Amino acid sequence: MNNRNLRLLLTAGVVSDTGTAITAIAVPLIAIEDLRAAPAMVGVLGALATMPQLVLSLWAGTVADRVDKRRLMLVSDAVRLALMASVPLAAVLDVLTLAQLCVVVLLEAAAGLLFAGANSSIAPELFGTGPELARASSRISSAFSAALILGPSLGGLLVGLLGAAGAVSLDALSYALSLLLIAGLRTRAISEPSGPVRPKPRARDGLTFVFGRRDFRSIAVANSLDSLLMAAWQALWLVYVVHTLGWSSAEAGLVLGAGGIGGLAGSLCAGSLVARFSTFPVLVTTSLAAVPCYLVTPMLGAYSWGPAAVLASTVLTLFFTIVFTTAARTYRLTACPPDLLGRVMMTNRWLSWGSRPLGALCGGALTLLIAPRTALFAIALGLALPSLILCLGTAGSGETDGTGQGKKIDENEPEQENIR
Repeated sequence: MNNRNLRLLLTAGVVSDTGTAITAIAVPLIAIEDLRAAPAMVGVLGALATMPQLVLSLWAGTVADRVDKRRLMLVSDAVRLALMASVPLAAVLDVLTLAQLCVVVLLEAAAGLLFAGANSSIAPELFGTGPELARASSRISSAFSAALILGPSLGGLLVGLLGAAGAVSLDALSYALSLLLIAGLRTRAISEPSGPVRPKPRARDGLTFVFGRRDFRSIAVANSLDSLLMAAWQALWLVYVVHTLGWSSAEAGLVLGAGGIGGLAGSLCAGSLVARFSTFPVLVTTSLAAVPCYLVTPMLGAYSWGPAAVLASTVLTLFFTIVFTTAARTYRLTACPPDLLGRVMMTNRWLSWGSRPLGALCGGALTLLIAPRTALFAIALGLALPSLILCLGTAGSGETDGTGQGKKIDENEPEQENIR
């Protein structure tokens, strides 16, 4: 395996994700502490940071499949470096405004999407399309999942140590480091199959492929539903444990932070689990195994030993969640044709992220109809549905190994010539 490329890509991804986590925490703090922004304005900043996920994800995947991915990652990091460096510079010159912060947040999120589109689909150009890709993809997916857990925690720690302005300066440096690491990547040409010249990549090609293949469709629908229900759960969990159970903010934060141990363990174990049991059994098992863990909070949280039980269940929940995420991401990386990979990865991102605002709204709406404890019960039971979707979606399929590479899962799989 090209260990040099792998080390550079993993390090750049972790550095970039940490920078993004710093931005999410530090910029709102600058608005609150330095610019005395009203709560509504802080909400606007949050909306601007998430809006590109809904509006531009499919477009970002299309751009990634049209242009040189390494160059796109370099340009994206350079843009984010300039944007984030402008914030402390403007603060030093005493010309920083809320308008500038809004522009920075919006453009930084858009550039981050372009980076993600290229970063999530560049693996075949670095490691080829054979067994080396499968091994590298498993490690990349594990690192991605670990960054999801550790990035926000590290970002919060840096903000606490350096202050918001200092953390934003470090954020700019993180993008500079990521840029240097990506500049060292060495890509290889991917042989194109013979045949007529294909048209330019289109955004709808990713949707057509994902929903035209049974295996990809079942993963996408299950993951989207899981994201929706998880967003509803997260909207209610903190309210329930603090207001109903009487936990302190410190206790709630400790439980959430310690749960990251399970997520880190999941990212380390996912590759070996998929290699031994294959992708879909791992997806179904981890999705179903998480359901009893979610039930612990409404069932046992009120007892004197409830916090300990909830802590243990949170560790297990994040373990199963990260194994699921890693297995699904690895499958997409290895089973998707390389020239569609950017659009397919960003289509799944769009479906997953797009369902989260709706899930949060549904969670809040449930509390208007039923008690928070009952609502948590209902959401926990609903989280069994993704595993059912995966079982139905793969019944009778030919997927037997950990990658799905080279296997035709669904006899109704769309003709590739029509959608690339």
